Amino acid sequence: MRVFRQPCLKSVACCPGSLPTLASRTFASLPKPQRDPERPLKPATSWLLFLQDFRAAKSTEMKAKEVLVAASKKWKEMPGIDKEKYEAPAKEAKEKYQEAMKAYIDSGKKDAWSRDPLKPKKPPTPWIRFLQEHRQTAGGSATEVLKSGSAKWKNLSPLEKTSFEEGYAEAKEKFANDLKAYKESGKEAAWEDKVGISKQKQKLQAKKSAQNAKAKEKKMKGKEKEKAKKAKESEKAKKAKEKEVAKAKKAKEAEKVKKTKEAEKAKEALKAKKAKEALKAKKAKEALKAKKAKEALKAKKTKKASPVAKVSEKVKKAKAAEKVKKAKEAEKAKKAKEAEKVKKAKEAEKMKKAKAAEKAKKAKMAQQAKKAVAAAKLKVQTAKAKSAKASKVKATKA
Repeated sequence: MRVFRQPCLKSVACCPGSLPTLASRTFASLPKPQRDPERPLKPATSWLLFLQDFRAAKSTEMKAKEVLVAASKKWKEMPGIDKEKYEAPAKEAKEKYQEAMKAYIDSGKKDAWSRDPLKPKKPPTPWIRFLQEHRQTAGGSATEVLKSGSAKWKNLSPLEKTSFEEGYAEAKEKFANDLKAYKESGKEAAWEDKVGISKQKQKLQAKKSAQNAKAKEKKMKGKEKEKAKKAKESEKAKKAKEKEVAKAKKAKEAEKVKKTKEAEKAKEALKAKKAKEALKAKKAKEALKAKKAKEALKAKKTKKASPVAKVSEKVKKAKAAEKVKKAKEAEKAKKAKEAEKVKKAKEAEKMKKAKAAEKAKKAKMAQQAKKAVAAAKLKVQTAKAKSAKASKVKATKA
């Protein structure tokens, strides 16, 4: 049951100078007394008496909504003399109700049902006592009286406020003791049972317990959901890590295969080059041998030639020997050059391998750094999640 609270004067007493506004009013579900069975019942109006008769006559012919519309139309069109049939008994019943209600209020039963007469009354605060006195002389609406009283109370000196503050502390202490005794005596519980507040409190408690259980269940589901989410994220991170490791392994194997192929290719090229050079050297040797045989044959033919021819032959032989010597030196220089070239190729291959090893080392270090950053990030996220969880638990406990 929702209760609309009026502005509380206590709030003004706590903060003199400020007036209660519509914003300060609150709606709250509070138990209130049920209807007093001894309280007189309100009689039906002339319209309701007519509607009862109309409904009794048309209940089988029309729907409830149609009956209401038709009855309203007929009542509006009905002449005053016909309405007298319902207005006279309604008026008589209303007068009887008013008399009974007056007697009920005068007997004090109404006040006793709304508030337990045995319950101690709270003493008025200094501000309330001042406001009661101010209301006697101030004019204007209730809001204006409250506003002028608040301004006046604010401007009062401590000495002027003393007359209103006298005896309040003792009265407040006495009220607290009387209220405690009243509650411990069981009178409050008896009155609440009588007016039906106890049942409403039980219902409210049951409702609150159900809401708490529902909230707890919702919280548990949220925790389970969060746990499942974290497990899913963890599994996802694990799979990503495995995928990354597999990718790195695959890249490493591919690099290894590439290096092996390049080494084999270089080896085959070197082997082919050597074979080519050996074939060339063999051909040159055969050509030189054939040339020598030819020259030997020629020398044999010209053995019996003149001294001049012999000298010429000797010079020719010396030239040929010089030429052969030069050819041998050229061949030697060529071989030395090829050996130097092979040496440089080997050094270049060695340097290439060193560079590839350095590159692989750098890639490995970069991978390790990436993993370290990912681990640090994950650690920070975990720490944040734990901190948020701790704050949530702390807030829940509070």
